[in-house]
Amino acid sequence: MRYVRNHINHVHKKLRDFVCNLCGKAFARMSNMNRHIDIAHKELRDFVCDLCGKSFAQRATLNTHVDVVHKELRDFVCDLCGKAFALRTTLNMHIDVIHKERRDFVCELCGKAFAWRTNLNRHIDFVHKELRPFACETCGLAFFLKRSLKEHIYIVHQSGAAELTVAACEESHCWVLVGVFRGPHSTEGQTDIP
Repeated sequence: MRYVRNHINHVHKKLRDFVCNLCGKAFARMSNMNRHIDIAHKELRDFVCDLCGKSFAQRATLNTHVDVVHKELRDFVCDLCGKAFALRTTLNMHIDVIHKERRDFVCELCGKAFAWRTNLNRHIDFVHKELRPFACETCGLAFFLKRSLKEHIYIVHQSGAAELTVAACEESHCWVLVGVFRGPHSTEGQTDIP
């Protein structure tokens, strides 16, 4: 009976009694909060890929990485477009977002809709709150993502690159150095930053 009561409280009533004192994220179980702290804040990465050296906080995540990246397993194929995925959950998300154009999370400030709450939250922080918590110590340019700061430092300050066009990517909410990054970060769909 206790299991059922816990299930109702944590899953259906969404009770979150354990709050991370570093970021405020709440959890139903202390074990989940402790794992979150290890992964998100202590950045513990005890499981290392023998093939590329990338490290992970959990063995299951390492195993998935090996299957997806190195073995290139793609067992789940979309019946609508033929695109293959390593995980069924990724296939299901693909169908919902791409083919059903599911956008359940709408910004109350501008009306833009997103497939995932995480992307909505990033959008609000980047576009409306204009958060740029990662600043370059050399030139003062600030970034929304730590990754963008690292790329900036490498390309601008370490590689001796000349002037580059800086643009904002609306999808990933990060700064992009146009002319350096290829693929999804071409100049199309980006706004130049003065």
